Amino acid sequence: NRNDIDFAFDGKDTMEEIISALDSMGEDSQFGQSTLKTFKQMSPTSLKVTLEGLKRGAKLFSVGEALQMEFRMSQAFMREDSDFYEGIRAALVDKDGKPKWSPLTLEEVTEDIVDSYFEPLGDKELDVNTIGSAKL
Repeated sequence: NRNDIDFAFDGKDTMEEIISALDSMGEDSQFGQSTLKTFKQMSPTSLKVTLEGLKRGAKLFSVGEALQMEFRMSQAFMREDSDFYEGIRAALVDKDGKPKWSPLTLEEVTEDIVDSYFEPLGDKELDVNTIGSAKL
């Protein structure tokens, strides 16, 4: 699948570009169709936040910075208004498999929404000084 993976992901900066590349692979690509099907079931916000986390993480210099970013993301995903609870409802509570994501589409997930998952947490911030300064 290496060629398909490179085609779908290499040099793509947005989830919309990735989805478009996967879609353009057509029915002949089992990888493309399978990945596209999986992505279409996921929270649009989670897809965009995860991609942004990968991009930001690649620019970090220490384990502490990476853990701090991941901690901020995890705390944001636990907010009452996040899709995390809707995903749990659809998969485990009602078991209807029909989550009602908010926002519903990738296009509706704004840069401000994505950025909110990386904001400092004030007095709840992870203290990276207690983690050490190991380099990535």
